[in-house]
Amino acid sequence: MAVLMLVLVLNLGISFWNAYAVGTTWVEAKHAGGYRRFITWCGAIMTDIGFTWCILVILGLVANQVGWLNDDSTNLLFNMGYVFIVPFLLFAGFAITFDSWARAYRTEQHRAAHLGVAGWNTFASVYNTYNAVNTFGDALGKIFDELGKMSKNKDSAQLVLVLIIFIFSVGLGTLITYWLINHYAARDEPMPTPERIPA
Repeated sequence: MAVLMLVLVLNLGISFWNAYAVGTTWVEAKHAGGYRRFITWCGAIMTDIGFTWCILVILGLVANQVGWLNDDSTNLLFNMGYVFIVPFLLFAGFAITFDSWARAYRTEQHRAAHLGVAGWNTFASVYNTYNAVNTFGDALGKIFDELGKMSKNKDSAQLVLVLIIFIFSVGLGTLITYWLINHYAARDEPMPTPERIPA
């Protein structure tokens, strides 16, 4: 349990940092458009994934501890969350990884820092892909198994609660991401407009 809490705290810290990094480039990327806007959106997706997963795990564990969800339903919730976020995680993660490679190659100043970021992103993408290849099919199969058991036992209350926690976690994670990015974007210096450019 201590390891799980440490992972959750680390995940939350990374998500807050991602929200800050995305927020401080949001306005400029919006004006630039194109590829830069795409990469910024990938950062927002990674932020959302981090918050959503932490919320889902915390609510699932609490619901299990207080007896609202049994162990099978808790596993169903975690597998649903995993299967939902993995495609977004891999897509956005690889886009950010390729971008960090390009930055490390092009940038002369602070190259060591850029190489470090590229190295970390590469490790994370390879690790996430390895886990997805080994566990995604199993998680999907367990979802269908649990749904079959619930249907056989006519345990609709557990399924409804699982769906409520799942939808709430995704919604709250997205709202927190939206609020934080806009919060940091509002603190950033606005882009120059014709009215602001000195004559």
